[in-house]
Amino acid sequence: MDDPGREVFVSPVVVVSHAFPARPGSIPDAEQFVREALDVRRVQPASEPFADWLNGVLRGQGLSQQAAAQRIGVSVRTISRWLRGDTEPRLRDLRRVHEIFGP
Repeated sequence: MDDPGREVFVSPVVVVSHAFPARPGSIPDAEQFVREALDVRRVQPASEPFADWLNGVLRGQGLSQQAAAQRIGVSVRTISRWLRGDTEPRLRDLRRVHEIFGP
C-alpha cells in the first residue's frame, strides 16, 4: 500500500436491486430487469469526479468550505481534500452530502 510507484484505480460501483416474488413465473421478469439494468449502465456516460461535482455545488450555492464543513459535519480540512480530489467521502459522509445537496 505504501509503494509510491503503485497505481490505484478507483471504480465507482452502483448497486441496483429489485424484489421479485419467489415463484418460477418471476424468472422472465428478473432476467428482463437485469438486462435493462446492464444496458442502462453501459450507455450512460461516465459521471464526473466527486471533486468536480462538489466544487460546482458549492459554487452554485455560494458556500465556503467552512460553511459546507459545518453543514456536513466534517472538518474544513476534509472538505479541502475532497475538493482537491485527494480523497472522497466515506459512506456515512456521502449519505450526509446526499441529504444536504441532493444526488
